[in-house]
Amino acid sequence: MHNPKEKSATGQWEKLYPMHTEGQGLPGGPKQYKRISISIPVGIAWRMTLNKLWCIGLEYSFKNIYRLY
Repeated sequence: MHNPKEKSATGQWEKLYPMHTEGQGLPGGPKQYKRISISIPVGIAWRMTLNKLWCIGLEYSFKNIYRLY
């Protein structure tokens, strides 16, 4: 669920989705974005144990996001 917010000058959190802050609704502007998306994380990792207290690791990950239009 994607629900961006910002703090206003009065110190209250305002939801940005209904404000169309990315130009939605303007002539030639983008369509309204969806607030729900699917994420498919993929990764690979390597870890080596040095002793009972320490280990060394290396990790690579990739996340692909699909917006539900």
